[in-house]
Amino acid sequence: MAQEDPSPFALLQPRSEAANDELPVIVLLGWVGAQRDGALLKYADFLAEQGYASVRSVQPTGTAFSPFERPRRSWALALLSFLRARQLWPQRRLVLYAFSNGGAFVVEQLMLLAEQDRRFSQLRASMAAFVFDSAPAHMKSDSLQRVLSEAEPPGLGRALRATYYSTASWLMGRERRGQAFWANMTRLGGLGWDRPQLFLYSADDHLCDGAKLDELVAAKRAAGQRVSARRWQRSQHCGHFRRHREEYSQLLLDFLAGLQAESGAAQASGSGGGGGSAGGSVGVSPRVGPRARL
Repeated sequence: MAQEDPSPFALLQPRSEAANDELPVIVLLGWVGAQRDGALLKYADFLAEQGYASVRSVQPTGTAFSPFERPRRSWALALLSFLRARQLWPQRRLVLYAFSNGGAFVVEQLMLLAEQDRRFSQLRASMAAFVFDSAPAHMKSDSLQRVLSEAEPPGLGRALRATYYSTASWLMGRERRGQAFWANMTRLGGLGWDRPQLFLYSADDHLCDGAKLDELVAAKRAAGQRVSARRWQRSQHCGHFRRHREEYSQLLLDFLAGLQAESGAAQASGSGGGGGSAGGSVGVSPRVGPRARL
């Protein structure tokens, strides 16, 4: 009988014939209530087919919604330890791929670690890009209750947890926490974090306000950040790949291919080689089929 993996993080490498260490590692940061080896595994399988290694994880509900920052910081540190132990970081570039705020909270903590702790200052240089699916969600007074109603079965346990999280968050300054999170997501991609960003969301998402994301995308573009975005009129929270599989897949693959083209151009410029020279770096393209699907 196979033993259950005790780690909350899981690595999936592409098949040997598709593997390419010059491609970035995709760090899949799941939404609260997602199954690491269920829904997230579908994304990992798809990425492996294209030659990308990926690491996937889902923050526990108590970690994501704790009124204290320490549990989220500890989770981010554990993720970095996992990546370092497998020589995926800082040796490889990373693409942070966040689903809902369960994933966006991890992005925020990694950002703060790079800024506040000298041990992780190289994180900035390691980041290749950011992908947000149904995220970041603007935090409202009833956001917690809505997420818990989706992520956990009804009953006394859910009611007690909702009461605890809500009361503790109010005592700790819930509005300040929400404002700080939104401010961090707004400046991500700006000074010191100039990396491409892809936002995939919908207008009818009951957990992630599409109008607020419209405003965020517009503010980022006005600030000169490199932003790509797709808003569907009708879709599903963290379910866009199911509703719009072909378009979603192609948007993602085109975005990742653009990173490789950009990286190759930067390497060629740095080496001083001409575009047509035999020794010049031309980048590495992922294996993208004409009808790639999630």
